[in-house]
Amino acid sequence: MDVARVLKRFPPGLSDPQQDHLQSHLTKLICSVLNENPEIHYYQGFHDISLTFLLVCISQSAPHLAYLCLNKMVVTSLAPFMERTMDSTHDLIHVIFSIIEKEDKDLFNKIVKEAKCPSAFSLPWILTWFSHTLQSDNDVFSK
Repeated sequence: MDVARVLKRFPPGLSDPQQDHLQSHLTKLICSVLNENPEIHYYQGFHDISLTFLLVCISQSAPHLAYLCLNKMVVTSLAPFMERTMDSTHDLIHVIFSIIEKEDKDLFNKIVKEAKCPSAFSLPWILTWFSHTLQSDNDVFSK
């Protein structure tokens, strides 16, 4: 269902057959990575990371690299977030409060002390690996 909803992130102007082809490619990419790493579990948002890699690699005329890049990312960085539970990422997610406190005491006081906001507010950015904040998918290569 996530792949079906991802159309808004597709490049503009794609025909229906092109969109279908891209969705099919995305589904195969996700399933291939999950099959290669049976210890990880799909979570909502992984399709955004997968699409980012796919679009970047397609734009570089190397769609075959999407699997290699995504698989490497899963193994090196995303594995803790793809466990059956979020127990091992609990402390990592709470680091956001230390960062905010160090950078902006007033914001920290508003978010933590006054609003008592849980650290879960940071999850969408972490889980989608910044894919919704990119100006261009090619920004992945610019840093």
